[in-house]
Amino acid sequence: LSSRGVVKSELGWYRDAAADFREALRRNPQETTAAWGQSLVAAQENSAPLRIITLHGFKVATAMNTQFVERRQPQYSIGGHETYWSSDSKLVLYWSSEQKLWKGCRAIDLPRLSAGKQPGLVGAPQRGNLLSPSLLRGWYEWEIGR
Repeated sequence: LSSRGVVKSELGWYRDAAADFREALRRNPQETTAAWGQSLVAAQENSAPLRIITLHGFKVATAMNTQFVERRQPQYSIGGHETYWSSDSKLVLYWSSEQKLWKGCRAIDLPRLSAGKQPGLVGAPQRGNLLSPSLLRGWYEWEIGR
């Protein structure tokens, strides 16, 4: 787990890396690589440049064909994951813990999450990593009201 955490850290997947380090320390509190990695990713996440995701190719949800900038502050976190927002803050990409995929929706639909809904105009393939270039293919699209 510690080695996997190191690789994820190098890829900029700080929260995933931190989860691996936490689990490694839970299993073996003396794991020095995990302890080192945990402190490293905490510092990296706070100082690393914001990540930008560009989506394109949507034919139904055409508004989602845009750039999204990472927001990693706690008030923007959903399900323990960072979110990504369009420049006009009207669209957001979030991790759906329930469905195990990244979804994109209108920002005005986010309050529905607290009611147990999973709003979405688009959804990525299940269990994919948003920062992986290969994930930028095969997204699902839904029409509003369906």
